[in-house]
Amino acid sequence: MTLSCRGIIVKNVAPDSPASRAGLRKNDRIVAVDGHMIENDMDFGFYSSTDQGDITFVRKGKQFTCSFFREPGVFLGLDCYPQPLKRCPNKCLFCFIDQLPSGLRKSLYVKDEDYIHSFIHGNYITCAGLRDRDVKKISRLGLSPLYISVHATDPAVRNRLLGNRKAPDIRTQLRIFEEEGVAFHTQIVVCPGINDGSVLTKTIADLMEFDESLLSIAVVPVGLTKYHKNNLTLFTPQKARRVCEGIKEISDYHRAHEGFRRIFCADEFFLLGGVPLPKRSYYEDYPQIENGIGLVNQLLEEWGRVKKTGLNSRGSHKKNGSPKRIALITSLLAAPFLQDIAGTIEQAIGSVLLDVVPVVNNFFGSSVTVAGLLSASDIIRAVKNMDSPVDYIIVPDIIFNTEGYTLDSYSLQRMERTAGVPFKSVDSVTELVEWITLSRYEKK
Repeated sequence: MTLSCRGIIVKNVAPDSPASRAGLRKNDRIVAVDGHMIENDMDFGFYSSTDQGDITFVRKGKQFTCSFFREPGVFLGLDCYPQPLKRCPNKCLFCFIDQLPSGLRKSLYVKDEDYIHSFIHGNYITCAGLRDRDVKKISRLGLSPLYISVHATDPAVRNRLLGNRKAPDIRTQLRIFEEEGVAFHTQIVVCPGINDGSVLTKTIADLMEFDESLLSIAVVPVGLTKYHKNNLTLFTPQKARRVCEGIKEISDYHRAHEGFRRIFCADEFFLLGGVPLPKRSYYEDYPQIENGIGLVNQLLEEWGRVKKTGLNSRGSHKKNGSPKRIALITSLLAAPFLQDIAGTIEQAIGSVLLDVVPVVNNFFGSSVTVAGLLSASDIIRAVKNMDSPVDYIIVPDIIFNTEGYTLDSYSLQRMERTAGVPFKSVDSVTELVEWITLSRYEKK
């Protein structure tokens, strides 16, 4: 019997490995393990995790079956080509990809909606394209927790936001996950006039009915670039304060009755509304840190630990001659906090001048105020407009992708060549202080 599923294609087979001894070769298409159909790496990893089994594969149009044997803990010894991502079926009113300028690298325009990447990487999915067999597979493989974009539990409001009239009722889907033992983190991207107010209150109430399956709710403001076309509006400080106050009341209530907090407001809401950031205890174990919830607190918490170790005990930092001038690149949102940190470092070390440079995002529009969306072109422009020249430029590592490129396709080396100044990327305030105090900024 020939299996019709797509399968996965072998890229490499390690010599003298269980896969090699079983007879597998490069470009074989694996379609089943012990009779279970294989559609992706996750399927294959799950069903081939035994010490022995049968692999069905296709080679040059013909189907074969081989058997593998291995000692416990020994890898099979094969790599497969990556499978294409599942694409998003929605046209969300606030989709950030639809708000990108033209001419960027092609990968930035890919809209994924892949439950595997939701489980592995924490990517948010709407579940609008899930089929019944997908839900069964999620349960069978134990892909928990998932990260799910809810936005609204009212079907009409949600479908309007998703731009998808055929999207299923999210409450029904979440109930199935609950019955199957799949837990989930959720997010609500709030758009003024659409899913705020009473709609937001009802959405949170509906989600809280899922008890233990619901791990957290992130409430975040809509982000709009200068390229958006759907007539959405940004939050005003007054409206942001209203959201903060409303969410705090609900969140505090559940915290008092459950002993822990599951509903969180994004840092952006607090900062925009001029509301003091909550204390450390508010964030529990930072379940929504990737959503910008607790980033500032985590920065300040780390800075507190750095100060306790003693800035003056980290090495020989007194230099001969004039102090080095260093530009600290940051976003408008983080600048006030980094300014306080920079001032303390200057006083403690005395051999550097730290200029905090909040960069206005012209690439996407000034309403985009987070560091992760800064472009190299805006950073270089900001540095060139500084009143005094600098010896070094420090940029947050978050502006680069895993391959080392910014949104506008600059590498760190290209930024250096363009600006004519040495650059350094850091991923934490600890790395920043260590780089300064351990004499790592001497010119070559």
